[in-house]
Amino acid sequence: MTNSTNLFRLSQEVNALNKSKFSRENDERAYSISTKYVQLAEPDEYTLAIRLVLSLQQEEKLIGKYWYSNYMSQLELKTETDDIEKSSWDYHSYKQETSSFSFDRLNQKIARLDSDIYPGISALYNLVYKDRQIQRGGDLMRPVNIRAAFEACGGENWHELGVIMGLAEYLNCVTYTENIVIDNKNGKMADGEERKKWVIAIGLQSRQASSWLYSELFRLKPIFDLSDFDIEKLLILFQNLVLQTTQGQFIDNFEPKLILNIENIDLPEAEFVEIYFKRSFLMSGIFYGNLAQIGGIFARASPLKLQVLKEFGDTFATGLQAINDLADFVPRMLKAGTGTEKEYKDNDNCPDIRNQKMTLPIYYMLKNANHDDRDFILGLAGKSISLVDNLRLIKILFDTGAFQKCKA
Repeated sequence: MTNSTNLFRLSQEVNALNKSKFSRENDERAYSISTKYVQLAEPDEYTLAIRLVLSLQQEEKLIGKYWYSNYMSQLELKTETDDIEKSSWDYHSYKQETSSFSFDRLNQKIARLDSDIYPGISALYNLVYKDRQIQRGGDLMRPVNIRAAFEACGGENWHELGVIMGLAEYLNCVTYTENIVIDNKNGKMADGEERKKWVIAIGLQSRQASSWLYSELFRLKPIFDLSDFDIEKLLILFQNLVLQTTQGQFIDNFEPKLILNIENIDLPEAEFVEIYFKRSFLMSGIFYGNLAQIGGIFARASPLKLQVLKEFGDTFATGLQAINDLADFVPRMLKAGTGTEKEYKDNDNCPDIRNQKMTLPIYYMLKNANHDDRDFILGLAGKSISLVDNLRLIKILFDTGAFQKCKA
């Protein structure tokens, strides 16, 4: 399909939909048109296709004015900067190079397990790790977090840290495997035998990661002139990656004040936010804070620099958790084929509401919603959510100011 044909058909469908009477049936059509033509768009027509899609959604009242103006301003910025010569430092390439190198080093160790140590079982316990590698092409943030901190503190020869950086992602996948068991992703844990396999997988992942970590630190100690105290700090930081993430998952699933119900709507904002950020810090913030310190220790950073790295990582990733909870409202159909569909993710719309979790955006939506919208949200708890209902939830997210509150 040529560029002109793409845009001509898009324009026809946009015009036809804009002339029709607004109804819920148009919601699905609007998002279907969005995804179809953005995927078909050639690079030189991508911006124009997005403009048309956004205009359609705004005119059909599928997105609020804030969302519309925010995305349009981003497009304007992209247009203005497209012709500017790229910086000599390309973050995407930096991240890709780091992650790919890390995966390569760790894959060499995993391959030996597949054939020699745990035949038949290794395929299970590596499932999430391999899935992330394939879906994202090795373009992940955790390995690069160690390298960036290492180089920011004057470290050289980052290639020596390949396995260490790979283990950062591998240990993150251990927490995802735990999450499958705790959250019962896609109903996998309804089968008792299946649940046993995943519990075994968690143990095997943790055990193997520890073995790799000890051997690698022993190898790296003379290379980076690490003291016994440095090794002890590194071990504690690595151990806490999984330990404290698990604590955060337990708060996420079993803290009564984080359950989506009528009683928790009346929690004072300060009290809810404190609990929510403790959960987010443990689930995500401390992971990045520890990784940044790990990179700094290998670079022989001063205690002050390590503290700065910790604060940066903690704050950055706690914010990422809030963003993740906002992304829960993105319809699943818009994520299909984008590399975000993974074995350990829910396959339906708004799984936080289905799982009756009171996240930050849901709390603010309920706090500020009118009576009908509040009943609508509470009525969806524990149920599968259709695309039409998902779109109404997005409208409530913006109409109540919950999006802006979460962003702040």
